Amino acid sequence: MKQIDRIVFYIIGFTIGTILISGYLQYKENQKAEKRSEQAELSALQTNPLPNSVPDVFLEGTLLDYSEVQTEMRNERIWLLQFKKSYPYIRIVEDLETGLIEIMAADQIMLYLNDGVDVTDLKEELDAHNLKVRMFNRNQNIVVVGVLNKGVDAVPMTLNLVSNWSEWVLQAVPDYIQVQAGKGN
Repeated sequence: MKQIDRIVFYIIGFTIGTILISGYLQYKENQKAEKRSEQAELSALQTNPLPNSVPDVFLEGTLLDYSEVQTEMRNERIWLLQFKKSYPYIRIVEDLETGLIEIMAADQIMLYLNDGVDVTDLKEELDAHNLKVRMFNRNQNIVVVGVLNKGVDAVPMTLNLVSNWSEWVLQAVPDYIQVQAGKGN
């Protein structure tokens, strides 16, 4: 074997070894960062724990935001959670006076349209407020639309807005999530 061949093999071996070690170190750093992120998420839920009556499946979510609202009309705690499956964004509201828990999608609401109204009749109003239709069922006159923003009060703000559309909308409600025994999110 010539001297030049030895040098080429050495350079190739050194390069491959460097790449492998670099990849391994990057993998270890990513593992540490992921573990720190999981600990921070767990800490956030421990600081603002969900009520005991909330099904365990919701403990698997990542806490995006938390708020306590105390006014004359509302006295509640609100959690926004993100999930990897099913509904990606969940809003959990606990009424502090009654103890009632409501679990709903945090990023959409349902509109029940008046008889004879089609989803296309709402297009101008929806576009004016940058609301997107996510699903509609013409047979049942139901339209699912996105909310105004991603904030804690996005659902009530959107419901308040569409409640003024009485010529088209019979009823606007949150997209409640029904939890069935034995089913996960």
